[in-house]
Amino acid sequence: MYAATKWWIRGFAHSVAAQAGDDGVAVSVVNPSEVRTEFGSEDGEAFEERFEPGSATEPEEVAEAIAFAASRPGSSAQEIDLYRRDKYADTM
Repeated sequence: MYAATKWWIRGFAHSVAAQAGDDGVAVSVVNPSEVRTEFGSEDGEAFEERFEPGSATEPEEVAEAIAFAASRPGSSAQEIDLYRRDKYADTM
């Protein structure tokens, strides 16, 4: 269900961007991997307790990506995927 909703958001954003582009409205999607926040996972443990500092995306990194996307004139940044390269290095 989680993955399906992420793909739905991506499709919805592309649809909005296609319809609103002529009006000067830009759409960007920021896709972070795990983020160390106070929100809980399915087992109830907060993500900031589950992940050590530096082992997951920090909230400030997500905020920086959003600020970057918002600062692009005409939004040249359509999608920004945030993930830790060192964490996924063996899977790429």
